[in-house]
Amino acid sequence: MFDDHIVVESPGKLPGLVRADNIRFTHFSRTPKIAEFLKNYKFVKEFGEGVNRMCNELEQVGLNNPVYHTNAFMLQAVIYNLKVGETIVEKNADSLEKVDVVVISR
Repeated sequence: MFDDHIVVESPGKLPGLVRADNIRFTHFSRTPKIAEFLKNYKFVKEFGEGVNRMCNELEQVGLNNPVYHTNAFMLQAVIYNLKVGETIVEKNADSLEKVDVVVISR
């Protein structure tokens, strides 16, 4: 985590036909049995919803979609906080909760 962005790393390369430029709407499961278990027990609503859901949540608070970087061994998603120093409204399952966040950019 940094003052103006967060980097999320996932080991391995992108699976199947998924590329950094189509990751939001192209779905491919590396572990289909685990994905099926999670759906059957309602840990996820539908297959492949994660990236699109994340992008929708970022858009709702006025942030840009992640920027992806890939190499042979790692996928990085970088989410930039363009609202440094502003109050962020956090959405949870029950209500909207105001969270005061003060970030000082360096």
